[in-house]
Amino acid sequence: MPIIIRPSGDTDLSNATLHEDTALPQTITGLAAGSWQVGRLSWAPDPAEVTDAVASEDPLLLMVAGQSNSRTAGNSGAIPAAKYTTGPVFADVFIFVRGPGANISAQIAAGDFQPYDITANADPDNSGTAWGSEAEFIWQMRQAGDMRPVYVVKESQNGQNLAIQWAPGTSGDNFAFLEAKVARARTLAGTFGDEVMLWNQGEADANRIDFSTAYAANWTAFLTAFRARVSATAFFVAERIRPLGYEGASITDNSQGFINASAVREATIAGVVADGNGTVVDTDFDLSNFDSIHPGEPWTEGKGLRAHAAWTGTYDATFGPITRTTPVPFAIPNATDVTPGDVIAAAPVTIAGLERRAPVSISGGQWRALNALDADFVVQDWTSSAGHIDKFHRLQIRTTASATEGQTNIVSLDVGGLAVDWSVTTFASVPSYGPETQAFINTAAANGGISLSGQQAAALDAFFATATATTWWPKMLRLYGRLGDAVSSSLDLIDQATSLTSVAPNDPPYQWTAAAGWSPQASSNTGLDLKVDPSTQLPQDDCAVGVFYSALSQDTRGDLNGGNGIYLRATTGGAARYLLNSAANTNASGLSTAPGLRAIVRSGPTALSLHGPDGSVIASSATASVAPTGTALALGNPGIGNLTSGIHSATASFLGAFAAGAALSPAEMQDLATTMQTLHAAFAV
Repeated sequence: MPIIIRPSGDTDLSNATLHEDTALPQTITGLAAGSWQVGRLSWAPDPAEVTDAVASEDPLLLMVAGQSNSRTAGNSGAIPAAKYTTGPVFADVFIFVRGPGANISAQIAAGDFQPYDITANADPDNSGTAWGSEAEFIWQMRQAGDMRPVYVVKESQNGQNLAIQWAPGTSGDNFAFLEAKVARARTLAGTFGDEVMLWNQGEADANRIDFSTAYAANWTAFLTAFRARVSATAFFVAERIRPLGYEGASITDNSQGFINASAVREATIAGVVADGNGTVVDTDFDLSNFDSIHPGEPWTEGKGLRAHAAWTGTYDATFGPITRTTPVPFAIPNATDVTPGDVIAAAPVTIAGLERRAPVSISGGQWRALNALDADFVVQDWTSSAGHIDKFHRLQIRTTASATEGQTNIVSLDVGGLAVDWSVTTFASVPSYGPETQAFINTAAANGGISLSGQQAAALDAFFATATATTWWPKMLRLYGRLGDAVSSSLDLIDQATSLTSVAPNDPPYQWTAAAGWSPQASSNTGLDLKVDPSTQLPQDDCAVGVFYSALSQDTRGDLNGGNGIYLRATTGGAARYLLNSAANTNASGLSTAPGLRAIVRSGPTALSLHGPDGSVIASSATASVAPTGTALALGNPGIGNLTSGIHSATASFLGAFAAGAALSPAEMQDLATTMQTLHAAFAV
């Protein structure tokens, strides 16, 4: 067997030497004086005599199986990292390759092991040029000084479900092929020492309700058959699928698919825990790839790193236990000055810290679960019964206030053993609000949002009292701000009736949080329709638009888009591009990097200005105007109608936005900035 030898204590694998032996024992000479490591077994002086002790270091059987993300289809045709192609990382690593034959079974029977080549045969049943978690897993072995031979056996095909194609009872399919390959491997290689399975599968079951519902039972049956027919001793590492809305055709934002995926994820953990010889690792660590069903690097490397940590027993200490069901402590702000007898809901809270499904119970009220990855889609509607909540879900509670003035009701909530109380106190005397405030509160509640009351209702009332008395208020077409929840933050402050809408035909929609407002979950084909028609509502030489940023763009893509001649972006590098009914791009640099207001004013045929966080002018130009032709104005870019590119910033976040049918003066813009800052501060968390 080949033997890898390196200087004592030297962790640079480029200094290792590969020696091909013929018979044992064997004496290796010609090495420098000092200690040398033989395999990973022992230290010996020069010359090092290789004895049968080295031969007894049985090779590792590394199985890789599942569907497309086990072979990591996203790496097809990619160039591997240099660390995988330099030095003897894959010396003494072999991969099973099918031989000639009339069918797959015959090809497996004729198969043999070939030296593992990450650039040519790492994906032997498919393109050959993709590589999975095994590459990083083996690299981590070598870094840790584990130089034993590794024999890789893969059974990874795109789109294979557990219900049928991976079912142990299905002949001539994935399970049978894996079983035959491992049996052939044992014939070819003889005795293996440790055995490890790297499993990544479940998306094909998450895109069907029936398959996801049956996943727990099917998974148990699979693991039982795996132990009986493939490997009784293998350490089983399941790479849990990401929590996406799988629907096939590379769609990752189907609402029912999100629910199905949660069931598959929970079943995966439960099955491996019951098996008792393995663990599950998280693959959610890179949220930027959630719009892709087939990520490549660096996701693959992250999977392999976690799989190796799981096998060596360091996963929990490094990444946290996958079985954690206790959330990070959170509080729900108490409600005061509530109208007696009203049904009042608290703002949704993000349940952080969970890895596994957590139990939920409540007394004195009701709760519901919302999917933060799916624009707070309701995954569990209002209930007073016990239930559960999953990672990436948000929780909201409600109750009926006391019918008596000045009384307090307590709602007691328990999430994964964490107890949280919420008090709701009715007013001692009836508050009186202005007509705009009352209309806004009524519409928000009717649309399913929280009931604004107490200090928040008072802050909103103060805003309307101030804003409606200004000279800029009559110029406004739409004005949106960060309020108590996604519903009220979607509601136009001007008419208290129109709501912006999320438009995401192909990618995850914008997500609302109390801290950041609206944030994109992808960089294309998603946006927030502000319900403005530039072609009819934004006069060519007399209008204004703007955004209230909670975070500026880290890239150079658009934040506000209105089709031909309407565009805004502001970056953390102090640069901006601003167009409003413009015949050409206008750029500026060296600007403030503070978040807050960025607004464009078109006040004449050649008069264009950009306003900063406090509303003052920070750039201006004589860019000529053109008549607007677009029929939609959006935060982001949904890639529909006149917003055809679909590309937008993936990093900017917004508290709100506005559009005005007439130009605002610098003084008016400064007053708008101050008024909205006060409103946003009242709803800050």
